[in-house]
Amino acid sequence: MRIVERYDGSDHGINEAVAELLNASVIDERWSYRRIDIDEVESWFRSSWFDPEELALCFVDRRLVGLVWAWQALRSNSVSLSVDPSLPKDLRRRIVEALLAWARLSFERRGVRGSVDIRCGTWFSYLHREIVEVLESPRIEISWGTMMVYRGSGAKHGIPPGYSVRRGELSDLPRIVEVLNAAFSKYEWWYPIEVEELRRRIEKGGMIYYVALDSEGNVVGYVDVRVYEALDGDRTATVGLLAVDPKHQGKGLGKALMSVAVEELLKLGVRRVYLDSVEGLEKLYRKFGFVEHRKWIVIRTFVSALPQAIPCLERWR
Repeated sequence: MRIVERYDGSDHGINEAVAELLNASVIDERWSYRRIDIDEVESWFRSSWFDPEELALCFVDRRLVGLVWAWQALRSNSVSLSVDPSLPKDLRRRIVEALLAWARLSFERRGVRGSVDIRCGTWFSYLHREIVEVLESPRIEISWGTMMVYRGSGAKHGIPPGYSVRRGELSDLPRIVEVLNAAFSKYEWWYPIEVEELRRRIEKGGMIYYVALDSEGNVVGYVDVRVYEALDGDRTATVGLLAVDPKHQGKGLGKALMSVAVEELLKLGVRRVYLDSVEGLEKLYRKFGFVEHRKWIVIRTFVSALPQAIPCLERWR
């Protein structure tokens, strides 16, 4: 086993292996995950948020079996990892331990101390169980949101007086980015997005998106939906980003945009729909016919509580 750090995305074969690993690592809720292809993986390495210092790959011989991101968001330190679930349990555990140990090393090199949130997928997923087995106390488990599934027609909400809703256009992107960053900046998990990144998200993902306008024609709200073939081979849709400019919140714009999004999906004949709710907003989404399915979980611990045993460590050349 060896850990390779500072990979820069320059090897096409490794990028293919990353995509394969990410798809294979989803063994829970395959109906909800879309397939990740190599183009999307390579777009990550071109994104403004990518930093080679935050990524490490794990190989057994020449086979990619795991990867880990260790990054600093605006107000928190986070770790996300993927491990090949087809491996023997004992080997998976050793890989999880090695990846978390590298995350600790990466943070300490950068002078990062304090707490860290380890993203574990959904509650009681195989990855959640593997991480719990590796970590020692102190730790707490926190639900940051809920996967919610559409189960039937819910309430429809009209557009508030003085506002309008229309299909989005590429010319709207600069203002949409401002709305997204303003609306989500209060959340620890949000990483400020740029116009080109949103453009790639929309064009690559085939997004259908709508904007809310104020009386002067300014974009003050946004919602997008995506229809795709899930990993289980059937068609699924997801309601993605839903945001309203903080100056215009509390007026029903979010409800109006959500009604438009659900109505659009039903017109397309899609009945398998889900969304990820920020913790505390589940009641809102129940009004549109969504019900709680599974909780998303993070384990919060200290950087100093992460493992330290790293196998052979190499730098990408």
